[in-house]
Amino acid sequence: MKLTKITRLGTYKTGFKYYKNKVEITNADDIEKIKMLKIPPAYENVSILNNKKIIAFGYDSKNRKQVLYQPDFIAKQNAKKYNKISTSIKFFSKLKKRIASDLGGDEKTLAIAVIITLILTCGFRIGNKKYEKDNNSVGLTTLKYKHLKFENEGRLGAANILSIDFIGKKGVRNVAECDNKIIYEYLNNKYKNAAKEDYVFTYDGAKVITSADVNEYLKVISNKYSKKGAEPIIITTKDLRTWNANMLFLTYYKKLRKSRCRGKDAKAGAAVAAVAAVAAIEKTINKDIKTAIEMVAQKLHNSYSICRKSYIDPKIIEDLLSNKYE
Repeated sequence: MKLTKITRLGTYKTGFKYYKNKVEITNADDIEKIKMLKIPPAYENVSILNNKKIIAFGYDSKNRKQVLYQPDFIAKQNAKKYNKISTSIKFFSKLKKRIASDLGGDEKTLAIAVIITLILTCGFRIGNKKYEKDNNSVGLTTLKYKHLKFENEGRLGAANILSIDFIGKKGVRNVAECDNKIIYEYLNNKYKNAAKEDYVFTYDGAKVITSADVNEYLKVISNKYSKKGAEPIIITTKDLRTWNANMLFLTYYKKLRKSRCRGKDAKAGAAVAAVAAVAAIEKTINKDIKTAIEMVAQKLHNSYSICRKSYIDPKIIEDLLSNKYE
């Protein structure tokens, strides 16, 4: 029997039943094959497609649609994602300078530039109204003044510190500080005349900046770096987070390696040190990769597994394991 167009009913506690064309599947071998698809038991009203793209989809406890994709499809999508980032390096190398310039732009451009700066420096997601309504979670475009705190002296030791604290995707608390003087003054001035429940990023009175606004801004400025005859470069906020994650990963990793080289191995005798250095690299490189990913995950307010699986380019890890960056 082909494992397509099958419905799973029931729960983990009561047990599952499987139906094809409204007829219950009772063959033990077929049921075992379905179980091998490893569809999460928490999903309800599951439809098994098992095509090239999707294994199955169902609904979680909040009735949100959850899709289980084929591993090969995920691998291909990730390859496209990382290839897009690697072919857009010229754009990313110019981005921070462009954003710094647009922090002096008109009201809407300034708001978008602040949002992008906070994506890069604080690791926040973009957010949207639908996700706020459906999941009671916040992102930058749904940030409210109640989530901001202005301090004269923060933990970073700078004169003016903006603290941002909110519940983000999957109920994860997002906390970060920003010491950018322009952003501090911009938001602090708006804060003085705003209510706690007002959205932070607005323009022309009460128009709220949306994720579409930010992505359109990125589309316009990134498309300029497209090459003739090649696929247009259109960067989104998701791409921005992915690029930022990999830049942070390399930065953290190199700092860990540098710190390790300054440690006890560097104190050994010349001949011993040469051998020890090679051994140390072979022994500790995976540990430093793991630690660097953990640091990125903390910065991006997500888990280690999500960061490793969805953000860090495996090609970079391969290069590190072959000592390309040593």
